Amino acid sequence: MVTETLYKCSVCGRNTEWDTELGGPPLCVNCWDDRAGADNQVAARQRSYYEEHKDQLAARQRSYYEEHKDQLAAYRRRYYEEHKDQLAARQRRYREEHKDQLAARQRRYREEHKDQLAAYRRRYREEHKDQLAAHQRRYYKEHKDQVAARQRRYREEHKDQLAAYRRRYREEHKDQVN
Repeated sequence: MVTETLYKCSVCGRNTEWDTELGGPPLCVNCWDDRAGADNQVAARQRSYYEEHKDQLAARQRSYYEEHKDQLAAYRRRYYEEHKDQLAARQRRYREEHKDQLAARQRRYREEHKDQLAAYRRRYREEHKDQLAAHQRRYYKEHKDQVAARQRRYREEHKDQLAAYRRRYREEHKDQVN
């Protein structure tokens, strides 16, 4: 009776068959391909096959995902639930490390889509006018003291600009007032 011996890949830990005559630590197919580099004939053959059959492989993959949509969604949900803390920590770490690039990307997007975003905001405000007004009234009622303090502070800090604005306004509209 021949038993198949599986070794753990020394890089990723995946179970793999390994020919001990090759020497060196056991590697799975993917890690062996990565280690060997571009001169590896097997890897080159795989790359050329994938390149030549890109459309068929993509179609096969799409059909597989379409047929197994429910199982894959359940697996993703289960995985997310089990690894929620690690995923959140990874996201926080990524955002912290790439803060500048993310901010630049966001600024660029907002600049390029300024008109669409403004139209969306106008449409949203128009459709939710009543809810927004109720929310604003509730906020001002609950934070009356902070709002008043913020307004007093603003008027104090911008006293000169406000006085100049009032003078200019009165001068421009003096005919309408009398």
